[in-house]
Amino acid sequence: MFSEDEFYEALQAYKKETSSRDSNDFTYLRKNNAFFNDIKSKEDIEEQIKIFVELISKMDRDNYANRYVIQVFILEFCKYLDKDFLFNITDSKLFFELKELIKKFTNEIYENNKKFMQNLSLHSLEHLLEDYGTLLKYMKLEEREEKKVESIWPGNKLW
Repeated sequence: MFSEDEFYEALQAYKKETSSRDSNDFTYLRKNNAFFNDIKSKEDIEEQIKIFVELISKMDRDNYANRYVIQVFILEFCKYLDKDFLFNITDSKLFFELKELIKKFTNEIYENNKKFMQNLSLHSLEHLLEDYGTLLKYMKLEEREEKKVESIWPGNKLW
């Protein structure tokens, strides 16, 4: 899993890569480490999401490098879930349940990324807040019913 130790290792690699022209430590770390390969169950996904929430809660969110590193690894986590994770599930009911939940979660993260990329505010504090909200929303991977907001007026009519 990608935990606090890995976060600080990635942060150092990012700082080294951005301070030197010849270094590609962060890119190498991101591409060649299998941080998420030990995630094989629904509980593991929930634990990784919880770790991301804790990291964001504790880190200096005003620091661009911190936001960049954590959001890059959230995206890498989503890619892992989309590409590899489901092949670990052998129970058909659980497979189809998780497939839909994972799709909703990853699509929300991808949409946040796309929206903030178009607004030229990728990895901004606002972007991090959106991702944080998505992580909180999916800390427990369960099917959610959309709650219909009822008006205080009968039939949603004022008059």
